[in-house]
Amino acid sequence: MQSITHVVYGNWWIGLCAAALAQLTHHELGGDGANWPLMMAVLGATVVIYNMNMLSGLEDLRTSGTGSVRHRWVMANEDALMVYLGVGSLLSLAFFLLHVSSWWLLVPAALVALFYVLPLSGGKRLREVGLWKIFLIGGVWGVVTVGLPAMQLKVVPSMAELLLLLSERALFVIAITIPFDVRDLSTDAHKGVRTLPSVLGWKRALALAVGLLALSTWLAAGRLGMEVMLGYMPGTLAALGLIICTRPSRPDMYYSFWLDGTLVLLPLGTAILLLVQP
Repeated sequence: MQSITHVVYGNWWIGLCAAALAQLTHHELGGDGANWPLMMAVLGATVVIYNMNMLSGLEDLRTSGTGSVRHRWVMANEDALMVYLGVGSLLSLAFFLLHVSSWWLLVPAALVALFYVLPLSGGKRLREVGLWKIFLIGGVWGVVTVGLPAMQLKVVPSMAELLLLLSERALFVIAITIPFDVRDLSTDAHKGVRTLPSVLGWKRALALAVGLLALSTWLAAGRLGMEVMLGYMPGTLAALGLIICTRPSRPDMYYSFWLDGTLVLLPLGTAILLLVQP
């Protein structure tokens, strides 16, 4: 159990999900084989950003206290998170093995990710400003797992196809992120942070998440066709079930392992479909 918590709360799990999604895009846009530099770079960068996010909030957690199992684990394992931050930074160096034309995408994505963690001039971080943090998360995930792989290909897809895939991916991420705001309702209320569940009510927010997931699925079906779309169905149905069953009282692993894990089911389902097809 201890090893699982290090993988999940140390943010290797979400990093693996991001790397797998980037590889899925590489495959769907015509790339050959596994793009290891791309996957290593995305894995490392995700681990760095998510661990910076956790470490930057440690002082507040120790001051205010917390009832969260995840937060208590983070406070007890600060040294491990620092090590993971260093390992993630080394893996991120694989970005220098990617095509130079893709680097310009990294600048805006990196700035948004950094200021999601670090305070702006007003003392607030992007995650604490207004209702739009969830859309920033979806946008950054779209750029990193769709835009970045696309820039590595010799045959670049049309802008319309790229925007469609980016929108589809961002909508899926936003849909499964809304339950995290349901989880954090009491914490965000204490900090004065307004989120969709705090404004709409958590049940309406979850209904919105189901609608966004349906829209993402509809876009994917139009792009892939129903036969290929079968590979997406395990992840989509798992996400639907988990969103519907979300409650503020669910344990941390429900969100950090199971909900995040729906992201890796998309490429996994696609890989299995390729294996069983004649």
